[in-house]
Amino acid sequence: MSDKAMLVLGEAPESDDEEFQHIENSKSGIVENDHTEFDADSNYRTNNSKNKKRQVERESLAGHSDNFKMSEDTLLHKKLKEKNMQFYSNLTTFNKQMYLNGINRMNETNQQLVKAQVLLQDTVTNWKYTEQNLSHIRRKLADILAEEYIPKINI
Repeated sequence: MSDKAMLVLGEAPESDDEEFQHIENSKSGIVENDHTEFDADSNYRTNNSKNKKRQVERESLAGHSDNFKMSEDTLLHKKLKEKNMQFYSNLTTFNKQMYLNGINRMNETNQQLVKAQVLLQDTVTNWKYTEQNLSHIRRKLADILAEEYIPKINI
């Protein structure tokens, strides 16, 4: 038995590798031998017709793969590749831009929170000073009202 993959009419190859190897062999001009014995004339004719069918099939597969390679180089495929690259570039730029915008907004919010915290701390400090001043005023007022600076005059 041969280690090479053989293509039999009516059967699909088991993997893409066998089909690719078969196409590559037909491109390079390697023809598989069937290792048949040509004892009788009838065997020779049937094997010869099978070989012709296989050779025609190989040529059509090789022609198909050449057409496929040519079709990849068409203007449509070039434009598709170009648009795909542009789409990928736009998509990555979009993601980066969204990320950077998010970071900028978070930084702005953080700065505003710091400013609000400083303002709140100033307000708390001012309230403490106001409370101290009011308690001082209340003590002074209590002292003033406890003393009799103005004499009582009876009329």
